Amino acid sequence: QQQLRQVMNSRAASWARGKGLVVLLRELEEQWPRIFSGPAEALEGGIRPWEPEDLSDRAISRAYKRATLHVHPDRCAKAGVSVRIEAEEVLKLLTHAHADKDAWRKGADAPTAETNPFSAEQPRSHEMAAAQTANAHAAAAHAAAAHADAARAAAGGAAMRDAV
Repeated sequence: QQQLRQVMNSRAASWARGKGLVVLLRELEEQWPRIFSGPAEALEGGIRPWEPEDLSDRAISRAYKRATLHVHPDRCAKAGVSVRIEAEEVLKLLTHAHADKDAWRKGADAPTAETNPFSAEQPRSHEMAAAQTANAHAAAAHAAAAHADAARAAAGGAAMRDAV
């Protein structure tokens, strides 16, 4: 376990080097698929709660808190020792990155009005909200279609039993 911990520590450190919290949160699922495969499948292509909605302090902090819930080693315990160790190392790096608030946006796309008071452009949270709403509607439609299919299958099975 000690050797595995050293390897994971080295891999996690090289991944996080030079990146701010926002970039780390955005790359979690891609870089650590063994930790995030279950939560990502459950979302069925929906919005990832561990990715900040925008670059505001509030959105980044909320995404960080949600990410820590998913990478907490106790949540990954059933997946095996190696996944648990991965989760421990990733959680340490996220916690360290969260502690350095001045570097949260390091490497992130573009500053918002909140991070750059001289910027004339306002954050585009309304666009993000519209995308989230569209994703929520698509997920609801998918769930409704699946429910209708299940109901039709159940009704068909009942009709077959009645016919016999």
